[in-house]
Amino acid sequence: MARIVMIDDDPDFLEIQKGVLESQGHTVVTVDNSKEAVEKTRETNPDLVIVDLMMEEEDTGFSLCYQFKKGATGKKLPVIMVTGVASERGVPFNLDGPETGGWIKADIYLNKPIRPEELISAVDKLSK
Repeated sequence: MARIVMIDDDPDFLEIQKGVLESQGHTVVTVDNSKEAVEKTRETNPDLVIVDLMMEEEDTGFSLCYQFKKGATGKKLPVIMVTGVASERGVPFNLDGPETGGWIKADIYLNKPIRPEELISAVDKLSK
């Protein structure tokens, strides 16, 4: 089973998704701010990270994803990027498209609200 660090500033989201993943046997550490994210990830040596796109600043998730993919924690990590942007704005948000210039290389993107089976499938795909 995978060791996961989940980073999001929404405590309800963290609690619910942690429960979903732990019910599948995964170990989940949650972090509610970007300041602790890299250090906590370095300390726990996870198999993958789940990062919210928009937290303290609009580019927080982008920045964290970039750091994790470049090995800021000692190794390059698979990243699942989650976002509520599409739901909040009512328009599709393509993270591989022109909005990001293609520089955000998360492995999987999930739009909130996330169905449990979506999250489980994404984690299973990256932790094999």
